[in-house]
Amino acid sequence: MRRGGSVALFAALWFLAGGIPRLPAATFTEDAAVDRALAVSRDLAYESALLSAQELTFALGLREYFPRLSVGYDENDTVTAGAPDTWNKTISVSATQPLFRGGTRPYERRLARLDLSMAREDLQQKYRALEYDLRRQFSGLLVAQQKRAILLRTIDLASQNMEILQAQVTVGEALEVDLAQAEIERLSLQITLAQTENALEESRYRIKKLLSLDPSESLGLEGSVDPAQPSLDLGGREEALFTLAASYSPDLKKQEVAVQKASVQVRAAGFPFAPDVDLQVSAEFTGDQLPLRVPRYAGKLTFSFAVPESPTTYSAGASLSPGQERGGSLSVQTSPLQSITAWVDRRTAALTLDAETRRKEEITQDLRFQVTSMVASYSQTAKTRDLARTRLLVQRRKELILQRQMDLGEVKRIDYLEGAIETANAEIALNEAALQLVQGERDWENLLGLPAGGLRGRITAEGGTGR
Repeated sequence: MRRGGSVALFAALWFLAGGIPRLPAATFTEDAAVDRALAVSRDLAYESALLSAQELTFALGLREYFPRLSVGYDENDTVTAGAPDTWNKTISVSATQPLFRGGTRPYERRLARLDLSMAREDLQQKYRALEYDLRRQFSGLLVAQQKRAILLRTIDLASQNMEILQAQVTVGEALEVDLAQAEIERLSLQITLAQTENALEESRYRIKKLLSLDPSESLGLEGSVDPAQPSLDLGGREEALFTLAASYSPDLKKQEVAVQKASVQVRAAGFPFAPDVDLQVSAEFTGDQLPLRVPRYAGKLTFSFAVPESPTTYSAGASLSPGQERGGSLSVQTSPLQSITAWVDRRTAALTLDAETRRKEEITQDLRFQVTSMVASYSQTAKTRDLARTRLLVQRRKELILQRQMDLGEVKRIDYLEGAIETANAEIALNEAALQLVQGERDWENLLGLPAGGLRGRITAEGGTGR
């Protein structure tokens, strides 16, 4: 167990008992939101406290290797008819010291240590999963807010052009069908805005829940998703990325532990012949009355072989009462054919080790394929973002041309309005493509075990920034 684990245990228990600090609701940056979410998660606090208790229990299990002491007092008075009465008092002290632990016990403790290490790793992954989920929702909400702002701006533009069209229809400079088309366009924008507002409320609620905020509290987010941020050039880096992913992969680590456990079980099933060795020493003092003056000393050495087929125990002992007697003892106890399935258990353990080893190879292959697929997917996402950016530039140029032509009377106002709406849609599409690119980088960081922004920092340092 880690040093200071008991402190962490009691701190976590206090946390669960109601010691959660009331952090004020405010405007959050992405990093501040992550810090708060990790700090106020009751589920993770509970699991952390429970795991700390399990680690403490495991550490205290070393008590099995310490001496076991026993102190006793016995008083036996006998009144016999026709014979002298007797009074006998005995004080005894004994100690049993495990000298060696063979059999399956060391393996069992090794397995327990592996289970605890994986439980700690799983808990860390849950913390990372919470951070990963919050960062994705945070950036998604930022883009949704940008979309809302674009829609509001475009609806306002549509309303202004509708007022002009209304005046033009009145004086006969525009057709009523143009006014009707403009109203249809504005209604479509308003429907999209309503859908966006609903999605925003749902996103805000989910984030408030992660931050332990009351649903009625205000939530402000700082930051933006930059559509002009250069993409990363991951081409030719597949092997380096795979190596990094394999060194971090929780699934691969878990499978490595499964292979280790299977290997331990094979050794435990195949070599149970190392004995448990215990030394027991005792001293007792007897007499008719205190102080007791008749001493007796004894010692016993025990070898226990936990062979499944026939568990056997050998004991050798000696005793001494100074000036009175001395003695020795030897005993053997066995249980023939107690288990007739041990050979099957050994074969099963070997098969399990083989299966777990093959499973590890499969996970490694899957991980390599995942890295290759993600490289191609990220490249495609970057191309989509770049095309969306080019489309927006072209659409803005088209909108300016339509505006000039409208001023010259070469096109109708409804044509300009439709061009402006197409520009807004292109801007929304660019922001959503930029979001996909950012979330693709978050996916990479989650796969490689890097902190937020760690992939960009690493690739940029190696000169791998794209357009």
